[in-house]
Amino acid sequence: MKKLLIILFMPLISMAQQQQTYVPDDNFEAALEYMGIGNGIPNDDYVDTYNISDIFSLYISFQDISDLTGIEDFLSLRSLHVEGNQLTNIDLSNNTDLKILYVVDNQLTQLDISNNPLIELLHVFNNPGLECINVYDITQANTWYPALLDNNQYFSESCVLTD
Repeated sequence: MKKLLIILFMPLISMAQQQQTYVPDDNFEAALEYMGIGNGIPNDDYVDTYNISDIFSLYISFQDISDLTGIEDFLSLRSLHVEGNQLTNIDLSNNTDLKILYVVDNQLTQLDISNNPLIELLHVFNNPGLECINVYDITQANTWYPALLDNNQYFSESCVLTD
C-alpha cells in the first residue's frame, strides 16, 4: 500500500519541483540566487517558483536591475524595496498583498498600483519620467503617510498608461 501511495503522488511532487519562474534580468536572478531563493543554477533565467511564492519582504536595492519580470510570482509579497536600480516599469498586478513599496531612484515612467488596495506606504521620488501613479482609490492614496513623491507626481484612478 505504501508503494502504491508513493507511486500515485510521485508525479505531483515532481511537478511541484519543476515549476519555474522566468527571471530574464541577470542581476535580479543573481540577487535571488544569492539570497538562496533561486534554483541553484546561476544565469539560467529561472528560479524555483516554490522558493519565492511565500516571500513576504524583498530587499534588492542598488543591484543594477532593469527588469523585474518574475516579481509576479511573489504572491505573498508585502514589502518591496528596489531603490537605486534601473527600472522603467514594474508589473505588480499579481502582488495583491503588497503594503510597502520603495522604488526611489529608478527610471520609472509609469506605475500602476491599482490592483494593490492594501498599499500603506509608498516612496517613489527621484523617478524623473514618472508623473501619474495609477491607484486603486485616490481618497485612500491621499491618506498614505508619508507618501514620498516628487512635486510633479500625482495619484489618479485613470492614468493613461502606455507600453
